[in-house]
Amino acid sequence: MAPRFAIEAKAKLEQLPEVAEVKFDICPKIDWDPSHMKKAFREKLARPDFMKPF
Repeated sequence: MAPRFAIEAKAKLEQLPEVAEVKFDICPKIDWDPSHMKKAFREKLARPDFMKPF
């Protein structure tokens, strides 16, 4: 998930006029899984309409 978050954050941050450059370093050693998310967000992700376009 980290690369996806980095791409989205970079796109949004680069739109700000005071931001000249955005760089991310993603640590490959982080052992992340969905259990680290709050229950409410896991439930939101599980909804069928979550990824529908606006």
